[in-house]
Amino acid sequence: MRPFANGLLFSDLTPNWSDRRSRCRRASGIARADGMTDSQAVRTALGEAAARCRIRSSIRDEVQRLVADEPTQQMRVVREQRAEVAFPLTD
Repeated sequence: MRPFANGLLFSDLTPNWSDRRSRCRRASGIARADGMTDSQAVRTALGEAAARCRIRSSIRDEVQRLVADEPTQQMRVVREQRAEVAFPLTD
C-alpha cells in the first residue's frame, strides 16, 4: 500500500462511511492531487481493505486457536485468582 505524499492512506480519508459520496469525492480529489488516477486510487483502497480483512482474519484465527487450547496449570491458577477478585455477576 502506497501512502499519499502527505503520508495518509486512502482509509485515513474515509474513516466511516456515514456520508459516503462526499468522503469518496474528497478522497478521490486528494488521490488525483497526489498524481493518482481514479483507477490507481480504487486499487489502493481495495488493497487497504484487503489488508484490514487479513488482519481481522488472523486475529480471529488466533482467538480460535487459543480457545481450542487445553488450559495449562498456570492458566487455571490465573482464572481462579481472577474469579476470586471479580465482581459478582448480576442478572
